[in-house]
Amino acid sequence: MTRLPFTIPLLLLAGLTARAQGVDFLIEPYLTDLSTDRARINWYPRQPAAATFRYGRTLDFELGSIEVPSGQHGVSLTDLQPGALYHYRVDNSYQGRFRTQNGDGELTFAVLGHTHGTEGFFHYPDQLLAARAVELDPDFMLHTGDATYTSTPKSFAKHFFRLFRDYLAERPIYLAPGNHDVGWPFPYGHNGDFFRELFPHDYPFEGSDVLYYAFRRNQVLFLMLSYTSEIGPGSTQREWLKTRLEATDAQYRIVCFGGAQKGYYDRDSLFNFLAGLDIDLILWGDGFQEPNNFSTIGDIPAFFVGTRGRSPHGILNVHVDDARILLTQLDATGNMGEPYWLYNKTLYTSKVNLLDMEPAEVVERPSSRIIIYNLPDPVNSAEVGGLQMRLNYLGNGTLTTYAYVTPDDTTLGTRHYEGGLRTQHQMFTRKDGLVNLVFPRENPFTEAPYTINRIKLYFTRLTDPENLIIESMDLYEDPVD
Repeated sequence: MTRLPFTIPLLLLAGLTARAQGVDFLIEPYLTDLSTDRARINWYPRQPAAATFRYGRTLDFELGSIEVPSGQHGVSLTDLQPGALYHYRVDNSYQGRFRTQNGDGELTFAVLGHTHGTEGFFHYPDQLLAARAVELDPDFMLHTGDATYTSTPKSFAKHFFRLFRDYLAERPIYLAPGNHDVGWPFPYGHNGDFFRELFPHDYPFEGSDVLYYAFRRNQVLFLMLSYTSEIGPGSTQREWLKTRLEATDAQYRIVCFGGAQKGYYDRDSLFNFLAGLDIDLILWGDGFQEPNNFSTIGDIPAFFVGTRGRSPHGILNVHVDDARILLTQLDATGNMGEPYWLYNKTLYTSKVNLLDMEPAEVVERPSSRIIIYNLPDPVNSAEVGGLQMRLNYLGNGTLTTYAYVTPDDTTLGTRHYEGGLRTQHQMFTRKDGLVNLVFPRENPFTEAPYTINRIKLYFTRLTDPENLIIESMDLYEDPVD
């Protein structure tokens, strides 16, 4: 992104000034939504002002202009191209750019929260947390609420938009509102109108108390709840959440909300309600009322992500692909906790049942097992997605599994330790469930599909090898096809 100082000399030659011809921003343009084919850009002026928005693939802004009347603070762009760079200008006050998501099936996002829900005294610097999150280079961020201290334009500008200014200029942060974001400290009561103005998402209903919304990115449905809205039994928000979950075909369903203090809402009631829904992951957060770590809500994996008083604040770095969600806990100093895996629960169509075949070799070691299969009918990598297994492991510790798939043009023998194209490691932490090992679609050395004639499957970190039961093992058809 470039700012006005780089263009002032040209404007002066034309006898213009930025202030005379443009918007005086309290909050410079920022993205509130971005996908493969659309974007939403917003801003907030110090005084109501009309503006002209121009955009294009080049600095000629050849795709057109939009007249934005006074009282409106943004534009929505549609029919954009995936993975494409776009430039835009708001009057002569601001010039920015963004790149649409490429839709390649993978997502990375960061999760953080409570970045300024306190006065700041004896509080680890928010700037260090923001800098570390931006360094992760996520496609977008999720924020679990309390992005500001008082919910006023100047406070939001200082404590949220200035903190993430350069990031927000090109990518969005999706915020699940906390109490500090919707009228706190409530001298005039709860009011979500300003939140809805700053963050004009696709809210399901009108009304200042309707602050919950959903968005879809690739195979993930994100549901951003609001404990500041009515969320008790029989509430519209609960019915909306249940309906959205029942209607979606997304592979993963992730719920995000804030609020750790039990006085904010009936936490037990909400958690019992969530535990009965088809949710893959819950992300919630606030201040240091809860430890920043892994837990469960019912049987649903849950991570609390919030600030830690004087200690370095927590960040969750999340990678999503067709096979799994990988979560890595970090803090603002870069210290890393244990990673966690959550697996795609989709049952794919079997192409080859390996359990019907006799393995070429089984190697048992004190803490590992290697199973080698020679395929009587080699398969093309473009026709299979990978290997899906249902495991039952009653041993202690964390089982790790991965595989080498051997192209038919290799001369390496089956006993070579590596000698193939390797899948990612997958950790198995549940007593029973599915594990997907996704095969490389192309041989990186030839940049083309390849023929698989051998599979070497590894199980490691086995504390009790005799307690590993493989209930099913199938090469599955490529779900892309």
